[in-house]
Amino acid sequence: MTPDIHSADAEGDRVRLPEASPRPISGDRSSSSFDAIRLVAAFAVLVSHQFLLAGRHEPQVRGFGSLGVLALSVFFVISGYFVASSWDREPDLLPYWRKRVLRIFPALLIVVAISILIIGPTETSLSLKSYATHPETWAYWKNALLVLGVQFDLPGVFASNTLSAVNLSLWTLPIEIVMYATIAISGITLGRFARWSYPILSVALAIVWLVTPDNTFGTLPLILSLGVFFLAGATVYSFDLLKRVTPVVLLASTVTVVLASVHGGPQGKILLWVLFPLVILGLGAVPSSIGRRVVTAGDFSYGVYLWAFPIQQIVITHSLRTVGFWISMLFAAIATAAMAFASWHFVEHPALQRKSRGGMRPQATPER
Repeated sequence: MTPDIHSADAEGDRVRLPEASPRPISGDRSSSSFDAIRLVAAFAVLVSHQFLLAGRHEPQVRGFGSLGVLALSVFFVISGYFVASSWDREPDLLPYWRKRVLRIFPALLIVVAISILIIGPTETSLSLKSYATHPETWAYWKNALLVLGVQFDLPGVFASNTLSAVNLSLWTLPIEIVMYATIAISGITLGRFARWSYPILSVALAIVWLVTPDNTFGTLPLILSLGVFFLAGATVYSFDLLKRVTPVVLLASTVTVVLASVHGGPQGKILLWVLFPLVILGLGAVPSSIGRRVVTAGDFSYGVYLWAFPIQQIVITHSLRTVGFWISMLFAAIATAAMAFASWHFVEHPALQRKSRGGMRPQATPER
């Protein structure tokens, strides 16, 4: 789902982690693990959706719900941290939104266009004329704007599958846009006091989240939880809390998060809200050879997130019954990785070069 997140100097697309002592787990973003964590999270969403699309129960993670929700929580924590950093470095509306637009919309536009113009005509049960003239076909273009809402279906497409949605993953992107606007509005209206709005708003959302039953208002609890984690990530950046995350603190926090997830209940949720962002950001700050390799290869996580669902729908339509569940998941993962590779090198990376000052090459983890 996402995000604009990477290591960089002040002139680039990515931001330097705060340097402070003691901070043995912090490293240069070019060797940090943020991109690797987001890539794992993107494929975790794919795995979770594969179960859903095959008519099975998604893998469950105590304290979060499905594996996919856990992965989305990871995305929003990291995104909150780096988007808050982006505003802090350059608190100007035009450059701020230009970065957001160039990170999100070029790849999204390509996915929407291919869904309408290639996937739709190929997979629809309608005649090509009926498909082309159907009002829902052209209404699907609004997904490229996000502000008009998200439409999941195309007429007659994947109608015989467990779910007919062409790209269910798009539902989180408007929430991200709202969170970006929250950062900007706080910065403009509160100035140097804006950082206090992040924990206050996060606590407010967390209170509503705690008192809202899981089965009330559909996905409202999930939306609230993603907002809590985004703002918690912004809080960690704004109050420079990562400098306190030593290896001992990281280990203790990780153990506490696991125990809180198992325990459940309001107390468990509160502990998750407080400590899960520190765990994810602390792990992301750890330098690793794997992280360095992922940074060098490219930031494929957003492409994986965008392309996985429609590719999985196609694979399930044509191969699930013949090759089985696990092989079809492997096919979908390979095809998704290929499309994410193409998206990064031919769409996302060129767009990020435009948003970097002086045409500098973006380094690791962009701020989504």
